[in-house]
Amino acid sequence: MKKFLTITSLFLVLSAQAETCPSVDDVQHNRLGEWRVLNANSGEPLSPAQIIKYENKVRYFAEAAYYKGAPEGPAQCYYDGEGEHYHLETYLARYDLMPVLSRGNWYDRGYGNYDCRHVLVDCQFQKTIMPTAKLANFSSNKAHDFW
Repeated sequence: MKKFLTITSLFLVLSAQAETCPSVDDVQHNRLGEWRVLNANSGEPLSPAQIIKYENKVRYFAEAAYYKGAPEGPAQCYYDGEGEHYHLETYLARYDLMPVLSRGNWYDRGYGNYDCRHVLVDCQFQKTIMPTAKLANFSSNKAHDFW
């Protein structure tokens, strides 16, 4: 019984902590925490020089997305620059988050995929408890066609 209460308490604490994509200021100053910076075409991590260029171009939060089964990480964040679109061909990704659908700001794209194009604070994620074995399955940095 004690073990059940401990596990239940842990789940409630983790599910109550909502997170968002990093703010534009956080991206510009490389305060990304667990978010990885990836090339939108290849899914590969950006080099340090590419990250600096990206940080200097970011001006606006564009959207948050959740792509179920995405090998780079299902929780993703996109930003645009001044006069530049297509999300600067870069995005941020994490494995351990899922959208907070109860807020009603996420658009259902089907097949477990969602996007949110509201202001940053309205596109909330919550931490998930993901077994280590499942994380190992997502460890590839290669982009795959999961559509």
